[in-house]
Amino acid sequence: MNQSWLQIKKNVKSGEVVQGFGKKVSSLIDNYLHQYRNWTKQSRDGNGPWVVEPVYLSIVERKRNAKLNNFKEAAGPELKTNGELMDTKPSKFIAELSNQLKDAAIEQANWNHATIQYERLQEDMRAFRGQHA
Repeated sequence: MNQSWLQIKKNVKSGEVVQGFGKKVSSLIDNYLHQYRNWTKQSRDGNGPWVVEPVYLSIVERKRNAKLNNFKEAAGPELKTNGELMDTKPSKFIAELSNQLKDAAIEQANWNHATIQYERLQEDMRAFRGQHA
């Protein structure tokens, strides 16, 4: 799309946290859509907002994995000591993921991967607890 997009994509692939990902990409998509509407049919070669989805999914997955690792670091010692969770609340990690996914949301896209990621995170946390019970 442009240099800004290429830099964002490069940062995501290298594992960097891209603060304000959703707003940055939304702005780029707005600009692209404006240009797209003005292009002739011949210039419509398939570069559009849909090229963003794989990078978006990568960010969403990375954020979920990071929350799972945070949960494991917090819950592991507690499970070994007590055999159950008393202080580590899974809902805290779900709420943190929710906030992070809001930051990554792209206005023009109607992608709702949050519910799937919450469910996967909950399943992974249950599995981790089951391994340490």
